[in-house]
Amino acid sequence: MHLEWYHYLLMFLAGILAGAVNTMAGSGSVFTLSVLIFGGLPVNIANGTNRIGTLAQCIIAIRTFQKNSLLPFKQSLKFTIPALFGALSGAIVATETSKDLLEIIVGIIMTILLLITIFEPLQYVKANLKSDKYLWLQYISFFAIGFYGGFIQVGTGLFILVALGVLSSYNLISANAVKILIFTLFSLPVLLIFIYTDQVNWPMGIWVASGQALGTFIAARFAVRSPNAGAWMKKILILMMIVTILKVFGVFELIHF
Repeated sequence: MHLEWYHYLLMFLAGILAGAVNTMAGSGSVFTLSVLIFGGLPVNIANGTNRIGTLAQCIIAIRTFQKNSLLPFKQSLKFTIPALFGALSGAIVATETSKDLLEIIVGIIMTILLLITIFEPLQYVKANLKSDKYLWLQYISFFAIGFYGGFIQVGTGLFILVALGVLSSYNLISANAVKILIFTLFSLPVLLIFIYTDQVNWPMGIWVASGQALGTFIAARFAVRSPNAGAWMKKILILMMIVTILKVFGVFELIHF
């Protein structure tokens, strides 16, 4: 597959955006998965390749939280362990899913995430339902979130933050730390599953990962201080979702100029 120089530039820029968005909230993988698909990768290969950047970002983020003593290792085991087993299961299922079916699934997921991003219904749930009583529900919920993260990953960070807001008493800083722990725990084994099944494109993945590492660094120091950063990121995120939905559902192929 031949790529022009600007394809690599777009991957790097998408990585920067993903790193910044993931640092501030979640769903940044929309940028990287979208640009990998537009770079010509089949959805299944793009799905595996997308994990390289996630792992790189986790390594940087985990160091930041660790330096500030914000990693609740023992307290978060009830979330991280079921999420790990769920992620491994999801990754195995993803590698066995056909490219055509995966395209449909990605399109549906992107559509759901687009509606969630625009209308923010989960903010109501997060604000009105908080409970630490139902441990079994936490296990099931985080196994399901882990399965989703291993299967497709896009939007997993958002679901983790909402689940922590609903099922625990963590504040936003602690919830972000737990989110990073969960991602760090399952990112490497999930990536190894995709590598084993030959569903990773290393050159494209490394370009994206480099951008994500830089985006994480930039967001941690500057973007979170800007009152308008979140609003701009949301607008770009919505645009990327819409374009990707049109792409995976073949709308562009139906348009003749």
